[in-house]
Amino acid sequence: MNTSVLSQGALEIYIKSNLDDVHMKALKKIYQHRMGYLKQITGTIATVGPNGTFRSPG
Repeated sequence: MNTSVLSQGALEIYIKSNLDDVHMKALKKIYQHRMGYLKQITGTIATVGPNGTFRSPG
């Protein structure tokens, strides 16, 4: 039995047992958390204006 057959069999089991859905839901939750954190920290960072002065966001 070659590696390709084993890989295809493992992929078939993975898909039929809905592990791909579980994995995608977990990734979605992680990236939603990361995006929320990124929005939070970028909203609090002061920016430098064209004349070198600091401006607060908002």
